[in-house]
Amino acid sequence: MDVSPTEPKNAGQGKANATGVNTTIRRRLLASVGWPLAILTIAWLGIDFSKELASRVNNKRVSLDEEAKALLPAIIRLQTARNDSLQDYIDDVCARMRDAESPSHHIVVAIGEVIYQSTAHQRNSSEMLDAVLQAGDAPDRQAPIGARLLLVGKQQRQDVRVYVAESLEGVHGTVLRAEAYRFAGFIILAIVAAGIIYVVEVFIISQPLEKLVTAVREIGRGRLGRQCAGFHTKELNCLAEEINAMSSALAAAERRRQAELTQAREIQRNLLPREVEPAGFRPFALFQPAEDVGGDFYDIVESKDGSWIVALVDVSGHGIPAAMNAAMIKAQLAYAVEVESSPARILQELNRRFAALSLDSDFASAAVLRIDQTARSVRFASAGHEPAWLLADDGQLSALSSTGLLLGVDEDAFWDETIIEVTGSERILLTSDGVSETADSSGRLLGRAAVGELLQRCNTAEPAETIEQLRQLLANHRGATRKTDDVTALLLSLRLACTAALPRSSVL
Repeated sequence: MDVSPTEPKNAGQGKANATGVNTTIRRRLLASVGWPLAILTIAWLGIDFSKELASRVNNKRVSLDEEAKALLPAIIRLQTARNDSLQDYIDDVCARMRDAESPSHHIVVAIGEVIYQSTAHQRNSSEMLDAVLQAGDAPDRQAPIGARLLLVGKQQRQDVRVYVAESLEGVHGTVLRAEAYRFAGFIILAIVAAGIIYVVEVFIISQPLEKLVTAVREIGRGRLGRQCAGFHTKELNCLAEEINAMSSALAAAERRRQAELTQAREIQRNLLPREVEPAGFRPFALFQPAEDVGGDFYDIVESKDGSWIVALVDVSGHGIPAAMNAAMIKAQLAYAVEVESSPARILQELNRRFAALSLDSDFASAAVLRIDQTARSVRFASAGHEPAWLLADDGQLSALSSTGLLLGVDEDAFWDETIIEVTGSERILLTSDGVSETADSSGRLLGRAAVGELLQRCNTAEPAETIEQLRQLLANHRGATRKTDDVTALLLSLRLACTAALPRSSVL
């Protein structure tokens, strides 16, 4: 019996959410190294640019001061000469300066109130004069002219003042080019460093981790005992050793589990009746647990009055918990048959004991028959079990429905009992719900009707052949779909005038 655990008795339900992280170690490593280095590099380049610019501006101011200092003696000598001699001199000096090396080079001479400007490059404007004089009086010797910035060197003796000016755009360009070269160098170094980090990450981290992940996946797929090779790094080697230890421990645990399951299978086989010689009928069984062990079992027991009790029980769930409950009910059934002969009272006794010992979420269905050869009758009671099928000797099929609640629901429950008069050649088919609820790949269930139709179709076949036909029907309907519930079927062929043995080979 496959019971959904969505709402067990006195149980709650929780949900857990997991978040996935897709960032690789390579990206994290490059980001953790690259971003700080990029920020530090940009900050360093900014500071270096400021310092370099200040240094070059200062050197240029000193150079202009020296040029003005060199011009001052000649200008003092020429101030007594003709005015055009002084003008020709400063024009000649200024003309020798190339714009590529000394952009916007300009000379201004002030003798008292008389102003001379170089005319060599046609820069002798009032705007240029005002900017030069303003820069000469400024603490940093700088003044704007249009979009440019002038730097002025100045020398003075008595009332003679010499101003030598140049634009700072050349200095700025030189510093920017130098910083651009440095930045390009850093970019190249960063690319080389990223390549080194990539190679190191691939060969020292990624490839070993991929090997470890492959090993863990193989272990997860069931290859227990899988061992990882060692690595040259201490951390990865330690991780490999832990995975190897885990794999070995899981393999040992699996060996113990398999040994315990083998023992559990033997115990469950012992729940089924050994060779018995029931009077008046022959049993034929199909038994297929969904797992190594399950919660279905059937039993055939002779009561004290000479009648035979046949029971098929289906415990909720499957696997070891269901098998444990099945073993408990098996023991309780043996006791109930000793003290009761009525199927209804046997179910009452089973229910009382099972409800007292089982968990709140445990249930079981059961169908119990009492076959009385002397009275030529069958008494039937069902605790929420699948309908039993009764096939008369004339081929007429009828269903024997449940006569009460499941076992374990109500400790004080009662069951009705159905009495069937038989001629002695009928067939009765008991099944667990794993038969009718066998699903195909699309989830479509086989259904109870298909089981009844097969029994009716095989009314003239041997009972063993009928069980084989049922097995094939289930296999064909299921296809490659995994079994989700235990499958048990018990076919009773009534022969009230003969006896037969139940061979162990009849349990499939």
